[in-house]
Amino acid sequence: YAIENYIVDPLLLSHRNSKANKEIKRFLDITKNMDLNVSNIKENSLSRNVESLLNTYKNKELPFDELDRIVEMFTETLDSKTSQALEFDINRLVEKSGLAGKKYIYMDEESIAELISEAKKKTTREELVLTEEEFLNVLKKYAKESNNEKSVRVDFEKFNEIKKSIKNIISQKINNAPEEEKAFLKTEAKKIRTFIDSSIKTRDSYYVSENLIKDIMNFAKVIGDFKINRTMLDFCKNFKIEEAPNTVIASSYNKFERTFLDVLGISFKDLKRMRESTSFTEELLQSKINELCADDAKYSKAINKLGKVLSEMEVNLHGSDEVKSNLLDLIHGIEYNYNNTAKRLKNLDSSFFKETIKALIAEEADTTVQKIHARDEVFDFLDGLIKNHYKDLDLRNFNNSDHFNSLSAPEKAEYIKANLRGLGSSKNSEIIRMFNRYQGAVNSLYRVLHLLELNKRFTNIADGSEQLAGLRRSSTEIEHIKEHAKKIVLTGNSTKFTLKNGLLNPQLYRDVFNIGWETIGGEHGFKTKGVITSLFKDALEDFNPVSKGQILERYQYYIGKFKDIIANCAIDFTKPHLHVHDRVALEYDQQVRTRLSMFNLVGQSPVEMAKGAAGRRYGTQKWVRIVSTATGSVFGIAILAQLCFGKLRNPQNIQKKQVNNDTSN
Repeated sequence: YAIENYIVDPLLLSHRNSKANKEIKRFLDITKNMDLNVSNIKENSLSRNVESLLNTYKNKELPFDELDRIVEMFTETLDSKTSQALEFDINRLVEKSGLAGKKYIYMDEESIAELISEAKKKTTREELVLTEEEFLNVLKKYAKESNNEKSVRVDFEKFNEIKKSIKNIISQKINNAPEEEKAFLKTEAKKIRTFIDSSIKTRDSYYVSENLIKDIMNFAKVIGDFKINRTMLDFCKNFKIEEAPNTVIASSYNKFERTFLDVLGISFKDLKRMRESTSFTEELLQSKINELCADDAKYSKAINKLGKVLSEMEVNLHGSDEVKSNLLDLIHGIEYNYNNTAKRLKNLDSSFFKETIKALIAEEADTTVQKIHARDEVFDFLDGLIKNHYKDLDLRNFNNSDHFNSLSAPEKAEYIKANLRGLGSSKNSEIIRMFNRYQGAVNSLYRVLHLLELNKRFTNIADGSEQLAGLRRSSTEIEHIKEHAKKIVLTGNSTKFTLKNGLLNPQLYRDVFNIGWETIGGEHGFKTKGVITSLFKDALEDFNPVSKGQILERYQYYIGKFKDIIANCAIDFTKPHLHVHDRVALEYDQQVRTRLSMFNLVGQSPVEMAKGAAGRRYGTQKWVRIVSTATGSVFGIAILAQLCFGKLRNPQNIQKKQVNNDTSN
């Protein structure tokens, strides 16, 4: 395991992070300063591909499948909401074209076979029904376009002639029948003809005019430019907070969980059992934590190391500047890309691009759903504390909102419309999805700090203390509460199917945390500030290179959210995408009222984290042992030579490696 820190190559991660920060800044400038005059937009791959296809059919009809190809070009890599809007607007542009709207019949082998099959069900005399070959021959006689032997396009004006030909074929069949059957057969034939008349479907003609090419080309230039920007912004966004290997958030999470196992002193033997048993993991963790909290020096050192990992993560995500933040620039870059793309489309013709505009930014091109202007607001947003722009809105009962009641009737209507509209935009969904990933990972780390701090509080608090006396409970009851609190923080996932005797008892939970925490009203209504142990406080404050959004302060915010959700919600997190409607959920942003987002606000339980970490650590160490045994000293010498070579050739890297190694060990 000693070589893991080097194999993970933190220097490469640092290099990639610097590159991502530069790209964020570059694309912030690009998206912010977009030229809203579409005629000045340069050609891009989307516009060139669309132009090439359309020119093939200039002054001709566009085959139906080719229109599908154009839609696919536009919508590739985009979300379903935007894709549906783009398809709708492209079809409107085609209908706008000079000869568009002309009706035609399009039949292929499959639709003809289905028509013949259904026609046979309408009569008892199947011999009167045209065969597929006969029907195809009739269509071909009047075909405007026949792409192959089994696919035909016919102008709808020819429909009466087609019906006449079908009638003649059926009449010929009747004429060849015995005289006594002809009257009956004529009745059956009428059923068949009536069915065919009602079953043949028409489609619109798509004529490729000069105007159509111009309209779609302008549309393609705007969307193509949007997709270019989005691709690069996605790279930066995913590198920062995607839950995947070699990203900032994943690397920090993995480093934190390795450090967590290290400070607890988990042995290789224990790793194997932990990965196989949740109950063993829970029992071992509680024992190791109790042992750690009993030793002030070890406890302080443990918090020190864990706090350093969190600080490093914040610097990698945001940078070390006191005012600027790379993630703030990223949010603004995403918003400018969506907003200015919508403005470009409005300048083209808002009536024809209304659906795309609505999907991108919910109609109002100047509206930003998330109004984030400062570094400290980014931290609030990351932690799930910032409210929606229409934060007082309660969709179930508007009368509960003081702000809503203060509005005039027209303002109330606009308020509701804007809120509902804003929640559904692709821009808003992208940003929220981005930070849901952040919350799920980072709050799992805060939860570990919460676990250690709570256990330390309970270790230091005596039964006769003034704090406990105020609870008016016996010492036995208090001990039960303390043990139950440890279990809640260690394993609780806020589902009514586990720990239901404690989790769904808000009073018990309040009693538990009143032992160690004093809850006060704050800016967000659930901010907590309490009696934090000096060892814990000092450790977190010592390693905080970011002056805004301090780890200690944000950790206290987290405790407030954790208390509210765990104590007062009956949420089944096994159904993560269903919406939550209860008192506690309404305390948070309207756009994150799902079980998944509420889970992210609580984070993964320490038991789940430790079990997963144990599995990964065990696999790595087992591999190293196998390889070391097989290759002996050759393997060790090769690795050490690489490490020493790197230090000698790159002396400027030594300090970074030492800091990284010290934190992990």
